Order: sequence, then C-alpha cells, then structure tokens
Amino acid sequence: MGRVLGKILADFLGIKNQGEASVSIDIVHESLQSELDLNLDEMLSWPKDGFVQKLVDERKFSEAHLEILADIFYSIQHDITETKKQKLLERTFLIYQYLDSKGASYSFTRHERLIKLKMFLN
Repeated sequence: MGRVLGKILADFLGIKNQGEASVSIDIVHESLQSELDLNLDEMLSWPKDGFVQKLVDERKFSEAHLEILADIFYSIQHDITETKKQKLLERTFLIYQYLDSKGASYSFTRHERLIKLKMFLN
C-alpha cells in the first residue's frame, strides 16, 4: 500500500509540475479508486470523528500510509473545488494531528503543515 500511495503522490507532483493540474487531480482520483478501492469523494463524506480510526481499523493504514495519504491530500488542496477544499484540509489536519500524537517519529514538515492548516481552518 505504501508503494502505491507513494506512486500516486509522485505522479501527481510530476504532472502538476508540467502545469496540468486538472489532469493530475483526475489521476489521483482514479489511482486511489483503482489501486486502493478508495473514493476521495466518499472519504470526504466520512464524519470527522473517527475518520483516522476508520482508515486504521477498516482500511489497515499504518502510520507510514497515513503520512503519505495526508501528503497527497495536502498536495492536491490547491487544485480542487473550494467546496471540497475545506473537508479535505480538515481530514488532512486530523491525520497529521493523529500522527503527531501517536507517531514514533517527529516531523518538522508535518509540524509546519499542522500550523498552516490550523491557521486556515480557524
């Protein structure tokens, strides 16, 4: 799963760097669905309470998988509609917050993103 998530992130960033944001979002949607049976729109409809636990318990996400998924969410925030952006960033914040509290390692990047997300969401 980690390899698939890493590839999704790398593909997104590669295509985005070529200036084709709409295509890259489509690739993220398609890759999550086909490779991991995850529907981004469905995930955004999950309640915030228990969102991370659902990924851990039902989808068997490890901390490393959660980190990559949060990085994907954080990376696509500028290329989605405003209506989805709020929900996406809320879920991203929840994942990073979970990792910060439960994770065995500290990440300066994660900490910086948590601060930015907190400012955006408040």
